[in-house]
Amino acid sequence: MLCAEYDARKHPANAIAEVKASRRQSTETTQYDGMMVLAEDGRLINRKGRDTTNQFPEIRVDPTVVLVGEIVILQNGLSQFHMMQRRNTDNPKEVALRSKLYPATLIAFDVLEVKGQDFSKDPLSARRKLLENLEKTGLVNDHVFVAGYWGCPKDKVEDYLRLMRDQDAEGIIVKDLDAFYEAKRGQAWMKLKAWKEGEYDILRHETTENDGFVVWISNKGREQKVVVNKVDLQNRIKSGSVQRLVIRYLTEEDTGALRQAHVYGLPMRR
Repeated sequence: MLCAEYDARKHPANAIAEVKASRRQSTETTQYDGMMVLAEDGRLINRKGRDTTNQFPEIRVDPTVVLVGEIVILQNGLSQFHMMQRRNTDNPKEVALRSKLYPATLIAFDVLEVKGQDFSKDPLSARRKLLENLEKTGLVNDHVFVAGYWGCPKDKVEDYLRLMRDQDAEGIIVKDLDAFYEAKRGQAWMKLKAWKEGEYDILRHETTENDGFVVWISNKGREQKVVVNKVDLQNRIKSGSVQRLVIRYLTEEDTGALRQAHVYGLPMRR
């Protein structure tokens, strides 16, 4: 099941909000960004249909359970996508080592089947109750957690997005508690991204091999490149008349890397 972009006109009457692939602890939110998988027959299958089970031996789900979730690696309570990339190996010795150095967690946000009984046509409200009891059944190990949620009337959406920015989380998923599960993109799940922005000096610029154009910026001592698509802005950067840009991004990793960074505009004149 894939998310559509949020449309306030289609906000569900019986809605919940989840932190984008996350769980909630006390009054704090923990943001996750990793690899979406289907846990089925004891295997972990990613969205491209690849079996990634052997890469994450620490995660165990009973073969009688079908779950939808996100595999993540946490550090200080926050998901670190660059650490997920370090788990991308099929070498058994490397898998054993990296599973100890960078242990993974499966954040489950839907359950479709338990012990041969299909729950996909039940409303999400019923599936959530089943999911929340799953950790007590022994059908998953301690590397599997259940995603938390809040009630989400329409007037709470902006409040939740502000909270996501404060928590350095990516955004929220608005879900319809009355909807059944369909393996396609639809309005039953709608995503909103909590964009952040900042001003950054242009360190240098370059033309790429495919005639693209990028600028280099620095955040907390880490340099990264950002694509500039507008030709007029490219020319102004080349001429030196633009030396600073407003960059919009979703999250900031502990390395200083800005996830999904893109040029949003020019700083306002003061």
